[in-house]
Amino acid sequence: MKKKLIFTALLSLISSSAVSSDAWGSDLIEFDLEGGTKKETMLWVSGFSYSTTELLRGAACLKGQLYVGSKELIGALNRAFSEQQVTSEAAAAELGRYIRSQYACAAYSKKLQPTADAPAE
Repeated sequence: MKKKLIFTALLSLISSSAVSSDAWGSDLIEFDLEGGTKKETMLWVSGFSYSTTELLRGAACLKGQLYVGSKELIGALNRAFSEQQVTSEAAAAELGRYIRSQYACAAYSKKLQPTADAPAE
């Protein structure tokens, strides 16, 4: 319960500062997420950013980086879906591919997992 409350408070802080500045979000978004508003899209991306950051931190995959930024994720979605309407499922799948390509991690890449011949460092 306490974690859920902290997550909600953090998400509110992140999203309120993001929503209050047009230069941050609505000017960057070039796709339509399920016919929603730019504010709803920014909130969705912000939540994805937060959960991805926590997942990668927990797996020790954020080397030298504090977080996975919403602006970075919006850029990835713009490249994939510019001027298109996209479902949240398709957007999440695209972001999953993007995260796996940009944040190499043994937690989800068999190529990076230690083998009997090459133990973990």
